[in-house]
Amino acid sequence: MENNRVINRGNSASISEVCLPVIELTMLRYENLFYYYADEPLTVLVSQANNEKEEFRRVFRVICQMLDGDSFAWSIYAGDLEELDHIVVRKVVWHYSMDKKNVIERARFEREKLLTQYPSIETETIYLKNNLWKETVVAQLATLDEELTRGITLRDNDHPDYSRIHTNIGRWYDWGKIELAFSPLKVNEEIERKISSIIETIDQSIKNQTMQVLEILLNYSIPPTVFKHYSEGD
Repeated sequence: MENNRVINRGNSASISEVCLPVIELTMLRYENLFYYYADEPLTVLVSQANNEKEEFRRVFRVICQMLDGDSFAWSIYAGDLEELDHIVVRKVVWHYSMDKKNVIERARFEREKLLTQYPSIETETIYLKNNLWKETVVAQLATLDEELTRGITLRDNDHPDYSRIHTNIGRWYDWGKIELAFSPLKVNEEIERKISSIIETIDQSIKNQTMQVLEILLNYSIPPTVFKHYSEGD
């Protein structure tokens, strides 16, 4: 039997497959694109001087969405989920305040144009071989793993910082993954300290990296232009 498409069944006379647009609020559409870039690409391919491509899969990601300021995502990719010999680090920044100001000033006259523009998002993707930054971040991931495998406990935050909407943490292994998302109402100081150390090292490695590679390919599950196209309902 040849299957031309997936068979959908349910307790309805009609089941339709759709891809509905994000509601026509400019900042909500921008936020949707931020989360897309924060959670992508699935893999990164790096070509060096010999033109051979080395594939890296994500092993770590943290997303911090702020209420009224820049929102960030940091990721680490490795060729092997356990043996982190060479890694790729990636940072995504959404300049929320810049976009908010722009929308407030222009929405009255240019609403349709703003709805289809890209948000002010910047990304940096850096290949790290054997250097101090790579060794440091791998060691920091190991200490985070020790904390995560003990079990994750979130307690009530007596002094929540509402400038942050929420934090989303993901850690991938060859046996599966651990994912954790929480608002400022909850806290785990030890995990957050370790995450902050990893973030600081990624930032420093991006700032101080001097090595050049031939090419970096960002392998998205859905091409960014296609994702944006469908989120707009075109």
